[in-house]
Amino acid sequence: MADFKPKYAASPDALTVTNLASLADNAFWESPARGNDVDVATALDMFITILSTTLAVDTEGFMNVFLAASVDGGTDFAGTSPDGTESTETFDASMQRNMALIGVMPMDVVETTARTFRQNLRVDLPPKDYVIVMENQTGAALGATVSVEIMEIQATDA
Repeated sequence: MADFKPKYAASPDALTVTNLASLADNAFWESPARGNDVDVATALDMFITILSTTLAVDTEGFMNVFLAASVDGGTDFAGTSPDGTESTETFDASMQRNMALIGVMPMDVVETTARTFRQNLRVDLPPKDYVIVMENQTGAALGATVSVEIMEIQATDA
């Protein structure tokens, strides 16, 4: 019987997050489409960093993080939207049901100065094609400093 060990990518892959920066409250962001058919990762580690804006009042909120798998090889993710293009999106309840909630990032801003929030999330056995979707439920727009990095992990027999 072989022993399987994790093989990590050389470095995390930084996603394009142009439209995630300053994302409005109650809005959604969609990552560019990602393929998992070449290196075939058996797990993904996501590293999310978000700087809140300076608020005049305290807010108690969160970011929902979803994974939407493609049903057709990379163009249809969870219905008519998301579409695999980095952008802000509007989803109805039926589309949200087609996405897997992979984490909730608490973002309670209890001070009136900007604060950096970080969250690490793990996805085991990711689909062949997928996008990451984030929903801002913080009570305010996000700050301009954001990043989402994905580290691919492969299983190798060593």
